[in-house]
Amino acid sequence: MVVANILYIPCHSVLEYDELRLLTSLGHNIFSTGSYFDPNIPAESIRPPLILRQDPEWKDIFYKTGCSVTPIKLSKEFLSKFNFMISTHKTMPFESNLRNIPKSCEKIWRGIGQATPHTEVKLRDLKKNGVRLIRYSPMESRTTNFAGQDGLIRFFKKESEFISNDTKTNNGFLCYNAILQRSQYNDWNFFKDFVEYNNFEIFGGSNESIKNYHGFLSTEEQLCLFKRYSKICCLSSYPAPYTLGFLEAVMSELEIFICKNGHESDERFMFGQNYNRIDGNIYSFVANREIKDLFSEKSAKIEWNKLLG
Repeated sequence: MVVANILYIPCHSVLEYDELRLLTSLGHNIFSTGSYFDPNIPAESIRPPLILRQDPEWKDIFYKTGCSVTPIKLSKEFLSKFNFMISTHKTMPFESNLRNIPKSCEKIWRGIGQATPHTEVKLRDLKKNGVRLIRYSPMESRTTNFAGQDGLIRFFKKESEFISNDTKTNNGFLCYNAILQRSQYNDWNFFKDFVEYNNFEIFGGSNESIKNYHGFLSTEEQLCLFKRYSKICCLSSYPAPYTLGFLEAVMSELEIFICKNGHESDERFMFGQNYNRIDGNIYSFVANREIKDLFSEKSAKIEWNKLLG
């Protein structure tokens, strides 16, 4: 395997953490413009620091040649140091810097399942300019104006971080930020009575007005819940076919509660599981080995190796 220099432009700090950690484990050198611009002091406290292999001159060139993070402005000299430029979800980094990207730097747009019909039109133009489109779910092909794909790499989690031999309580929990503010994109209205009746504990930021709210969790505290509790409720996040929270639940040993919400992009009921109808549109299941392997770090590494050569 050839070691690559990768410029990574993220849009989501948790996904950024997961993929930077994976790409580093594959031996690559990485510069991130996101929360890990300084890997030792993440801009967001949601995830811990990372040790990234970087050329010390990269940041010097970044500043000296007038580059910036907000907005993303990248010089020819800076971009010439990288074999790959990867932008997650955002099209603007390519649109604004296309003339400065050398032919030696491959351009990759990495989807997160949130592309709208308007985004797909932009992706058609990027594809004409040599940008490869990497999707995260086959369900994205249902999006109006779908621009196609050059590969598919699912999100992933490390199963070992979500299981333990601890004795579990019969408690359930739900972890989701700003549930009410984002209710038009999730299925809280289907779940509200069920969650309250079964006394599920609510975690995540900006949920203070919801009954049985228990505050915001650190990474370590959240992992402890997966090891101690026995049930989890997973809200959707339209138009994403699945969420990082759903993957965390899949990697655990918990009974998972999800809702048939009518969103055509929802992939969560398409994994060959034994889904048990609980109440109305609410179903439960415990993840089997097939789905765990599909979303495993091992599977993601195989696909990233194929993409990066």
